[in-house]
Amino acid sequence: MRTLLALLLLVLFTYSTANSQYAVSLARYDGTGDGQELTFTNPCNNQSLTAFVGTLRATVNGSSTRFYCADICRSISPGDTIRDSALTGSKTIYVLNNYFPYKTSYSGKLSDNDLEAAAIQLAIWNFRHNLNISSVSGSNGSTIRNRANAIIADANANAGFITAVQTIQILPDVDPDAFIIKTLDQDGDPIGVNNISLSFTGGTVTPTSVNTNPVTGLSDPVIVTGAPSGTITATAVATMPQGMIYASSGHNRQALVLAKPVLTNVMATADWGALPVELSSFVADVYGRNVNLNWPTSIETNNSGFTVERKLTSGNSWIAVGEVTGNGTTTTSQSYTYTDRNLLSGIYSYRLKQSDYNGNYEYFNLSSEVEVGTPEKFSLAQNYPNPFNPSTKISYDIPSSGLVNLSVFDMSGKLVANLVNSVQQTGYYTVTLDGSSLATGAYYYKLSFNGSGNEFVATKKMLLVK
Repeated sequence: MRTLLALLLLVLFTYSTANSQYAVSLARYDGTGDGQELTFTNPCNNQSLTAFVGTLRATVNGSSTRFYCADICRSISPGDTIRDSALTGSKTIYVLNNYFPYKTSYSGKLSDNDLEAAAIQLAIWNFRHNLNISSVSGSNGSTIRNRANAIIADANANAGFITAVQTIQILPDVDPDAFIIKTLDQDGDPIGVNNISLSFTGGTVTPTSVNTNPVTGLSDPVIVTGAPSGTITATAVATMPQGMIYASSGHNRQALVLAKPVLTNVMATADWGALPVELSSFVADVYGRNVNLNWPTSIETNNSGFTVERKLTSGNSWIAVGEVTGNGTTTTSQSYTYTDRNLLSGIYSYRLKQSDYNGNYEYFNLSSEVEVGTPEKFSLAQNYPNPFNPSTKISYDIPSSGLVNLSVFDMSGKLVANLVNSVQQTGYYTVTLDGSSLATGAYYYKLSFNGSGNEFVATKKMLLVK
C-alpha cells in the first residue's frame, strides 16, 4: 500500500500539455481569416510594419479552425506545421473565452467581424509584446484602436489569473493504488471520451485504455502496479481548449494561439509517488487591510511556481490573487512571500497551488483563517492607475458607519460622476471610475463623510490620458 503522503500528492494530479516540450496535436497553417491589413510600429524592432491583423486559418486533426498570432516577431507561411506547446497568459485566455470567434454575440462587439478580429489581435499583441495601440493606422483605424483599447481594459479589469480548462485530468481514486480519468469540454462541463490510452513509466496500469461516462466525465478506476513512482500518461482525441499555443519545434516560425476549441489529440501527464515540493511552514500576518503570506521550502523538484488563492470563509469559490515564481530543482531551503493588498473587512482562507513544469500541481492550505478587521481612521488613497485610460480604482477607509459621498469633478468644478452616495458601514472600500465618456484631462475626486458624530473631507487629483 502507498503512504498517506503519496496519496495526498496524487490528489493533485492534473492535465498537462507538455510545457517546454512538444505534445501530440499537429496544426497546418492555411492562411488568413477574418481581419484586414493595418500599419503599426512593430514592437520587435520599433519599425513601421504593414501586415494582416486578425484571425488565421489552420487545419487541426482534419478540421478547419481559427487561431490568432501569438508571436509577431517571426513569420509563418501556408503549409507550415506547428504543434501544441504551452498555454498563453491569463489576459489572452480571458479574451479568447469571451470574444470572437469563440463568442459571436456580446456587448460592444463590432458588427463587422473583420474589424472585431483585428481589434482582438491588437489586444493580444499588446498583452504579449506591449504593442502601442496608438501607433495603429489604416482603414477604420480609429474604430479598431478604440475597440482594442476597450478589450484591453476589460481583460485588465477582469482576467485575474484564469487559465484554460483542463479537458483531461488524472485524479485519485479511493484506493490509494488507483486513479481515475476525468474529461471535460471547453466550458468545464463533463463529457464522455472513448479510447483514452494509458501508460506508466515505472510499471503497469490496468486497464491500459478507458472510456469516460458522458454524464459524469469519469472513468472506472485504473490500478497502478510495479513501481513506487513514475509518470502516468493519458492520451486521447479530446477537446483542445482555446488558449493553447502552437509552435514549431525549433521556434523558428510564428507561434499561433488557438481561438476556437477543436477535437484533436490531447495528452495529460501526472507524477505518481513523487513529492515535488516540501513546505517547512505556511503562515500569515495581517497589517491593516493587507495580508502577508510566507512559506519556506526545504526541497523542490521541477518547481515552476505558486499561485496564491483566497476565498471568504463564508463563500464557496477560490480565486487566484497572485503568482510567485519557483526555484526549479533545489535541495537548499528557499523562502517565499506574497502580500495580498487592499482587502475588505472579513475572514479569509488561503491556499497555495504549486505547479511543476509539466503542469502537474498540488495544494497547500493555510492551517488557520485570517481576519482583516476594520480601519482605525479615515483615509482616501490615490487612484490607481494614475494616469489612467479609461478606468481607474479609488480606495477609501471608513472607521465608523455614516453617509458617504464620493464624487468626481473636472477642473472647472463641474460634477462629472457620482460614484457613492449612501450610508456605508465601517470597512475598507474600493470603487471603479469608468472614464470612457470623459475627455482627456485632469480631474479631482472628493470623499465626504458624515455620521456618528464624525465628519471627514478629502480631495485628490487624477489624470485621464486617452
